[in-house]
Amino acid sequence: MAILEKEVSLEIKGLKEIIKNIEKKKVLFINSLHHPALHLCASIPVSLEYDGYQFITYTPDLDVYGCGESEYEAVEDIRMAIVDLYYDFKGERLSQDLQNIFDYLCSIIKEKDEQLVIVHRRDAEKKLKLWTRRRIPSRIFISASF
Repeated sequence: MAILEKEVSLEIKGLKEIIKNIEKKKVLFINSLHHPALHLCASIPVSLEYDGYQFITYTPDLDVYGCGESEYEAVEDIRMAIVDLYYDFKGERLSQDLQNIFDYLCSIIKEKDEQLVIVHRRDAEKKLKLWTRRRIPSRIFISASF
């Protein structure tokens, strides 16, 4: 009888640990890559979890990971990884498995018109210069990259 109680107790403890780990996971949908030349046409499902040290993001559709000290950094990291994957695969000869991933990427990512990107970039640079002249004291410096 005591052995049975011990086994049940251990099993309950194990199930509690599994439930605790499941509760740590979140599912998010990325709707933008935050990239000036690429437009995301469909949402990408991403799992987010904290492993005790850092936040980890993973998208099973692309088999891509990201990580960061905060949820935001982890999501931004996976966005950059997706953009890197797209450009790494573009124009390369790929195995069938990798070609399937690239075909999926091409179905959800569209490249923006090059001239349109340049116009938006110039507008953003003008707005930044105007904003820094009007609202920021001269002793404060702003670094921006486009």
